[in-house]
Amino acid sequence: IIPGAGSRKRVPLTVPGRKKACGALSIIAEEVHGTSDSVQLQLSAKKLANKDGWFGKSDPFFVISKQQSGGQWVKCHESKPIMDNLNPNWASMTITTRKLRGNDPYRPLRFDVVDLSIITI
Repeated sequence: IIPGAGSRKRVPLTVPGRKKACGALSIIAEEVHGTSDSVQLQLSAKKLANKDGWFGKSDPFFVISKQQSGGQWVKCHESKPIMDNLNPNWASMTITTRKLRGNDPYRPLRFDVVDLSIITI
């Protein structure tokens, strides 16, 4: 769910199978003036779980996926990771509504926060 322009939304981050939230994602949405086909987002998270053990901190990045008509999720944006940070503030970004949600204001979006160290090459 994307909040309306100029609003803020705080979403708890959960791990499947666990009841307690492992952090929170803050979403601030703002419509870019002069055009109605872009959205500016500023995302941050607080108190993320440390996935790098005792000797480091997680390197989080976020992935935005949109749901297709058949129900499958397709990645439409991925941020750069912020190294060694459990309270990241990602750079502001502008994304077209076509890329983000196919110009469908009711298309579901999913925001996932991922640790770079769990990605295998």
